[in-house]
Amino acid sequence: MRNHRRIIVCAFLFTLTAIFYADRVALSVAATPIAKEFGRAAPIVTGYFVQIKGRFDNAVFISGFLPLFGALATLTMTRTAISPDRLGAAVV
Repeated sequence: MRNHRRIIVCAFLFTLTAIFYADRVALSVAATPIAKEFGRAAPIVTGYFVQIKGRFDNAVFISGFLPLFGALATLTMTRTAISPDRLGAAVV
């Protein structure tokens, strides 16, 4: 019985590792177009937040909140997966 639990835990950890690796590969392919699209605006927006509030901690809080908001929006508002032909240059 104890050996059975170890096998289940090892299989679970192996599956998580495979998923994380596939996610890293997908992000490495998509990182260049994403950086080109949004990388130019990030320092400008951060500068506006610091200028308005006078403190940097609000900008850090907002930059931490935005990925969570994006993940929530993706999970709740996406009906189908994006097909590879719509990605264009991001597909290698």
